[in-house]
Amino acid sequence: MVDVVQFTLRGSQQVADLGDGIELIWTPAVEGSDILGIPALEAAPQAPHIWVYPPTKAADSSIVNPVYPPEYKDFILVFPVESGVRLVYVVVSFSHHYYPKPHTLPAFPDAKWAPGKTRMKGGGLRPRWKDKKGTIYEWDFQHGAVEKYNKRGKHLGEFDHASGNQTKPADPTRTVEP
Repeated sequence: MVDVVQFTLRGSQQVADLGDGIELIWTPAVEGSDILGIPALEAAPQAPHIWVYPPTKAADSSIVNPVYPPEYKDFILVFPVESGVRLVYVVVSFSHHYYPKPHTLPAFPDAKWAPGKTRMKGGGLRPRWKDKKGTIYEWDFQHGAVEKYNKRGKHLGEFDHASGNQTKPADPTRTVEP
């Protein structure tokens, strides 16, 4: 079943609460010429339904409802009646999570905090630890795991920071600055 979400007025904005702390905010443009680069919202023309006659088994099997992965949610957005905007069907993915870095690496008790050197997409440096042998451990925020490198910066694989179990094999193309 598809959830129906109604926009509600909050100041001069219309807000649709999609759940899980995610909101869609629509600020209607009164005059398209008054707003730079944002024209007034208009409903798209509706395509007519296509009916197959006479009905056949092949026609029945070609009409399917989409099956989305469980991390997707779909909604029918209902705009205020006076807006003139028709219903909109929206599919949103909620799957993107980041894992905070741990304070310690229980599986690697000799690892001590070290200055980061590897740049991350979006800015900043990856958290880094080193042990007495010079082995480098870097935190992967996306996967919630430790990337392990030898003292020369050659990748040794991905490991669970708590158990020490290897979760991905070494990638010979990956290196970091030691």
